Amino acid sequence: MIITTWNIRGLNDPIKQQEAHHFLLENKVDCGALIETHVKHKSIKDVSQTFSGYNLVHNNDSHYNGRVWIFWKPHILTLTVLHQSPQHMHCLLLHIASQKLIEVTFIYAFNARQDTRELWDQLISTSTQDTNPWLCLGDFNVVLNMDERLGSSHVQLADINEIKHCLDVCNLVDHPATGCHFTWNNKQGDGLRWAKLDRILASSLWLTNIHSTATFLSAGISDHSPCVVSLNDMPVPRKNSFRYLNCWALAPQFQETIKDGWENHYYGNSIVTLFQKLKRLRGYLRRLHTSHFSNLSTRVAERKKALQHCQDLLNCSPLDPSLIAREHSLLQEYLLVKRAEMQALYQRAKVQNLQLNDLSTRFFYSRLADRSKE
Repeated sequence: MIITTWNIRGLNDPIKQQEAHHFLLENKVDCGALIETHVKHKSIKDVSQTFSGYNLVHNNDSHYNGRVWIFWKPHILTLTVLHQSPQHMHCLLLHIASQKLIEVTFIYAFNARQDTRELWDQLISTSTQDTNPWLCLGDFNVVLNMDERLGSSHVQLADINEIKHCLDVCNLVDHPATGCHFTWNNKQGDGLRWAKLDRILASSLWLTNIHSTATFLSAGISDHSPCVVSLNDMPVPRKNSFRYLNCWALAPQFQETIKDGWENHYYGNSIVTLFQKLKRLRGYLRRLHTSHFSNLSTRVAERKKALQHCQDLLNCSPLDPSLIAREHSLLQEYLLVKRAEMQALYQRAKVQNLQLNDLSTRFFYSRLADRSKE
């Protein structure tokens, strides 16, 4: 599973929207926050339409300027906002495949020290209820160490002391990360200034229970680097593609399965009806496959072993009617799964051969041209 944050510095521009959506797709993000969107209430619907495939929750109710927007894939995880403010959104995430719970806080801190004190207090309050692995990431708008600014004015120790006190109380530490050390620059050419304003913080419970890696990427069209966290022990399930197997027609109940899966009434035009029927039939065929054609090689070996054992017994009692009937039944079962296995292997080999021919199209036509000259 992939979690990310990116201070996009405004999301009203269509170019920014396309870049942000491309970033989510390119990095296969399952849950990500875009911060400092500047999107007002009236524009939320129009802007969010760009991000197809994702659900959206935001803190526009806490601040008119859309400071934090969270996107997530509903088939990968469920997300519940536990509490929010203009500077943060604290969420409970359930990874559906593994059923693991984590808590993630997305941060976009104000600039002024007197305003960020409220955020530090909120994080301390959250830490007292911390029962799950906790990740805290985003734009903190303050450095944590003296060497995290370059080309700018002297670091204010008071700012550092306040965030350090907060993190000490919360038991949060920097998550190990690769990539950019300085996560912000002012894009001012000769007067260029750098700072590490964006962080990924993790609780001790996270570091001991979650196997994750993190990196800060190049800033791109923003002045902030996005951060990407990969949760390696929460894999994203692959969607299994549906492929019709010719061997299914060998099953005695094949025709009945097709009839049961197809005979259902749907409302709508012909295309919608056809789509719904095919979708329903796919489920019936998958159940047929699971019951009779899964692990064909194992089924063949088992049927062959059972047939041989029965034939050994029949050699000792050649007139036993139950063994005669049993041997006939086992032989038919073995021939059925053996035929199915051969058809499945042939179909797979044929597909692979077609793919190889596809890759060799230029070579194929060049050979035809050579032979025509002979």
